[in-house]
Amino acid sequence: MCAGLRKGALTLLVKFLDKHPQIEFIRYQWIDYAGILRARVVPVSSALKLASTESPLCGGRICITATNVIRMIENRSHVGVDSIYPDFSSLRECHYAPGHASVMCFISEGDIGFERDPRTLLTSIVASAPHVRFRIGFEVEFRCLTPEGKDLDDTLYSWWTTTGLRNRCAPIIDDVVRILQREKIEVLHYCSESGLGMFEIATGPLSPLESIDAWVYTREAVKSLFWEHGIIATMYPSPVEVHTGIGAHFHLSMTSDSEVDESAFLAGILGQLGGLCALAMPLEDSYKRITDRKSEAGCWIGWGTENRDFPIRKVKKGHWEVRCCDATANIYLVVAAFINAGLGGLRTGKQLVWQDFNGNPMALDEQTRRELGITQRMPTDLSESLHELERWDGGAMSKCLKTFCEMKKQEIRDLRELSDEKRIRNMIRHF
Repeated sequence: MCAGLRKGALTLLVKFLDKHPQIEFIRYQWIDYAGILRARVVPVSSALKLASTESPLCGGRICITATNVIRMIENRSHVGVDSIYPDFSSLRECHYAPGHASVMCFISEGDIGFERDPRTLLTSIVASAPHVRFRIGFEVEFRCLTPEGKDLDDTLYSWWTTTGLRNRCAPIIDDVVRILQREKIEVLHYCSESGLGMFEIATGPLSPLESIDAWVYTREAVKSLFWEHGIIATMYPSPVEVHTGIGAHFHLSMTSDSEVDESAFLAGILGQLGGLCALAMPLEDSYKRITDRKSEAGCWIGWGTENRDFPIRKVKKGHWEVRCCDATANIYLVVAAFINAGLGGLRTGKQLVWQDFNGNPMALDEQTRRELGITQRMPTDLSESLHELERWDGGAMSKCLKTFCEMKKQEIRDLRELSDEKRIRNMIRHF
């Protein structure tokens, strides 16, 4: 697939530039295993030359495996070249950065090629089940802070109120929505959320790759427009001392022309959920969202119809909301892994031992929980979740998951060398 995209690259690029003659620069973007959106900015003239010869951008062997503080995985050679191939079907004008456009990229790592590349893995896993169609939608949550990381003085704790829109933030969100609509990204709604200066923008469903590309664009539009007004719009899961969790909930739906056992698909996900959390909540602060009675990511592995006290909420037949995810994740890897786990459940006919429950599992005694199949707690820290992830074979994702776990263990050590103040200051800007 990547080769096919490269062959059509010049045609796609020329058509885009004909419609957008004001574009001078193209941001070649990708998300690495640390969840950071990385970019190299290429003048249009250079982009055209590369596309005309079907050539990638080239860089060192760190495009997707560096830690959050830009350190390399120990005992690994970094000799060689990574190749950055733009997927020009994802080209969008950056209305938040005049003269710029952005394109999401595939990464080929020297002699191992695309086998650890997040976008390639997602594409191949979705293609492995041609009889099933998947759609993904996002709830983009963010909290508005001063450049020093403090709360804004004109915002309130205000969940779904008009009061929460009477501040300097609401007009900026209007501008974000206008930009998204210009780029054909469907916005279902936006609202104030439960945290101080916290908001949510919900976007409509698309195919997995298109949806995540749109999520990346939405995140950049939010962060860039707010920064122009001297405000940090952060999606870091716990950015201030008084915790109010910020998630990156996504909606996963599946349909098929033939009968599909959705209970086996859900069972495949729940059976691996402890390890999947390492991908979906990949930093220590992510696990502050593992709470009871706060409708964040839940404390017990399980699910319930319209139940927000579990990590998985069933919305309707073949449609679930995944609540145990935040914006520090590489969402391409997360969605690939969730679908991969679900497909594993389908292939083996895995039994759904977890019962649909409409209350808070924390209120149950141990015997009742066991009768409902609710027997395993959510991991309480990243190390515990990484241990669970290492126990999963992962199939097509096995090499990716092994590298991810190595990198995260290195990153845990690296981040512990930073003071809490410096770590949070960096994180609220990155995410």
